[in-house]
Amino acid sequence: MKEKLQEYALVAEIIGGVAIVASLIFVGIQINQSNKLAVASAMDASNARTDSISRLAIEYDIPNINLKLRNNQELSGNERSRLRLFIETRLRHYETTYFQFLLDLVDEEQWDSNYNGLHSLVSSPAFNIVFPNWHEGDGTTQFGSSFVEIVNEIYE
Repeated sequence: MKEKLQEYALVAEIIGGVAIVASLIFVGIQINQSNKLAVASAMDASNARTDSISRLAIEYDIPNINLKLRNNQELSGNERSRLRLFIETRLRHYETTYFQFLLDLVDEEQWDSNYNGLHSLVSSPAFNIVFPNWHEGDGTTQFGSSFVEIVNEIYE
């Protein structure tokens, strides 16, 4: 009888071990699916931000403001304000994408593409007009310090 109980205990142990392994596999699959959903959600949010920035450019008449800058025409105070708000919105988009990249929610290729856009923005005459003293901290307090470092590397 004692041997029979030991056999049952051994079978129960094996079944328990298999159940634990199966549970761990299931949890791993769930985590993987959750990560894929988080990445997809981050991409959707990025696309929505890009769409919003495009609409904002039209609403703020940014193409005409840029045309005035290219023709060395003076901007009105209102135009400078709209340009600054537009650039701040774009910076916020790039900052969000950067932090999503750090969290592995955006892949390196996506971040590189955004970095190129950030580089283009920071190198533009418009950036220097609305942030003439960026290197002295003008406008930097609203952004995370690691993102400001990236902008500073481009700006210098």
